[in-house]
Amino acid sequence: MNRATADHGSGQGRASHAPADVSLLDIARTLDHWRALVLGCVGLGLVLAIAGLALVDPVYEARAVVLIEPGHQRGADDAVTAQGLSDDDAVIDGQARVLASRTLAEEVVADLARDGAPGFTGDAELQEKARVESFLKRLDVARDGKSNAIAVTFRSTDPQQAAMVANRVAEHYIAGQLTLKYETTRRGTEWLATQLEDSRSRLGRAEADLATFRQESEGGYADAIQLRGLDVVDLKRDHMAAVAEVAARRQQLGRIEALVAAQPGALAFEELGGSAVLQNLHALKNQAVRRETELAAQYGPRHPRILDARSDLAELERQIATEQRSLVGRVRSELDQARARETALAAELDALKTQTRAQREAETRIDELKREVDLERRLYEGFIGRLQAVADIDKVQRADARLISPAAAPERPVSPRPALVLSTAFAASLATALMIVYLLEQGDRGFRTGAALEKTLGLPCLGLVPLVDPGKADGALPHDYVLDRTRSRLAETMRGLLAALHPRAGGEGAKVLLVTSAVAEEGKSTLVLSLARTAAEEGLRVLLIDADLRRPRLHAMLGHRPSAGLPEMLRGEKTLEQVLRDDPRTPLRLLPASHRLDRPTRLLGMEGIGALLHELRPAFDLILVDSAPLLAVADGRLLARAADEVLVVCRWNATPCAVVAHCIRQLRDAGATIAGCVLGRVDLQRHARLGSAEAGIAGRELAAYYAD
Repeated sequence: MNRATADHGSGQGRASHAPADVSLLDIARTLDHWRALVLGCVGLGLVLAIAGLALVDPVYEARAVVLIEPGHQRGADDAVTAQGLSDDDAVIDGQARVLASRTLAEEVVADLARDGAPGFTGDAELQEKARVESFLKRLDVARDGKSNAIAVTFRSTDPQQAAMVANRVAEHYIAGQLTLKYETTRRGTEWLATQLEDSRSRLGRAEADLATFRQESEGGYADAIQLRGLDVVDLKRDHMAAVAEVAARRQQLGRIEALVAAQPGALAFEELGGSAVLQNLHALKNQAVRRETELAAQYGPRHPRILDARSDLAELERQIATEQRSLVGRVRSELDQARARETALAAELDALKTQTRAQREAETRIDELKREVDLERRLYEGFIGRLQAVADIDKVQRADARLISPAAAPERPVSPRPALVLSTAFAASLATALMIVYLLEQGDRGFRTGAALEKTLGLPCLGLVPLVDPGKADGALPHDYVLDRTRSRLAETMRGLLAALHPRAGGEGAKVLLVTSAVAEEGKSTLVLSLARTAAEEGLRVLLIDADLRRPRLHAMLGHRPSAGLPEMLRGEKTLEQVLRDDPRTPLRLLPASHRLDRPTRLLGMEGIGALLHELRPAFDLILVDSAPLLAVADGRLLARAADEVLVVCRWNATPCAVVAHCIRQLRDAGATIAGCVLGRVDLQRHARLGSAEAGIAGRELAAYYAD
């Protein structure tokens, strides 16, 4: 039956580790339990906040508003940038960045330093950089939504300085705009002046080149200019006629030379143009031929008259040939003259053409030079006009921004804000306290209420042993306190525990109860001694056995010195009467332990202490056995087999739940019957704030039943 009970209980113990639902009432009880910590954290946070408010200088914030007014007029000249900003979101955002730029900040800081403003003086470069960094941290520039207004905000511990610096930033920005425009216009004017001077030089060179070319080129085509009144068409016609005459003369000369060579007779005479000399010579020749013919008929061939006639005929032929050659020469001379005339006309025509071409080229070059002169003159006049326009626009220059809302000295600081600081400190300290409570609750695995113990371990909680206040006990130890204050809470708790553990009034043999704990310093020895004394005072024959062979303490708690005890008796070295000790204040009998640790596990088995308990049962009504902690050694599990029941002591709000559950499983695995558990060293005031049902033992309504 014990094994079945153990298995069932073990199952409950394991199932009890499942997380339980947490209600708001549980949270409230937990906070009430830790209210001192929570109130302390909140109070400390508020105190620190108040101290911070007292120590921190107030910071004032001044705000100036600059309106960007996009201009609509373009630049007076391409050499000068457009006058006015465009109405564009990117441009407005860019101007906001200019207001928050380091360059503008350096200008303002330098200006303030020259004015001797507090916090801005100093000559060191490193200090100047630090001042600029501090200035930028306190400066805030933001565009007002999608409008063209830009807010310039500056924070300072001096309200007057905050307003002055905010306005100074806006003024420097507006002045910087004008300066930029003037500088741009100045650079444009200088550029235009340079261009104007260059244009004047180019115009002078162009005019000089035109005059020089005219002077140099007029001699080359003067004849062409004079011949402009002549009939060039007649000259060309005469040249063509001369060419035709040359061709005709050449053709005529060719025919005459051919005829003369072939037939120098009358035909040649006709081709020669009917010369009177040739005509007479041919007439004489004809007469000589007739005479020779007549003489030949009368005389022989060798007749002198025939010879004379032949001689005359030969002379006439020679003369005719000479005359023909003379006429051919004349025709050739006429051909040469025609050629010369044609050559002269051709040369004259070519010269006229060359001069005309030179004239046209010169006129073309003159036209080009004139155009260059006109272009340079127009450029020069244009630069004069542009320079005048830039000078005029510079006289009416204005900024594209204006200060529409100057910063005024603020009346109230923006930081620290007491209400905000205190509320933030309260919230932060409360959150910190809650976090600490949560961590403490998570890290605290001990049992605080009997209900929690029963739910976790599946065992009954037989009692809550209160912690004795040393101030109220007058220095008395708890095991003496139950005798000195018989109506105290501790004494009543011992009686209730005794009633739960020893319900029968009589019977055969004593009941053996093993009192143990999971770890040391649980108050186990104090509880078992207090319980034993209470039972002895109630008239029971009680035997208290100190079975903690590693660290025996009960004999010292009763005022006895270390001597032989349980190990010596179990080995047969001593008798029971030799080792038993009496309680000087009650009929309690004590069987102490000793520090002899030779194989203690064998002594605590059924053959050792088990047999002893069997022998001692008839002589006592209740036998209480104090053992070593279960996690330290295996003694407790060996003793549990020899005891009727086991009482487990847990230190309130200290012993980890998992450790106790592990020890309960060990006891059940050893076949022990567990009567229940006791929560020891309970702080009744803290326990009362948990709101549990058993907390009523510390309530005022029950205080009349207790003497303490």
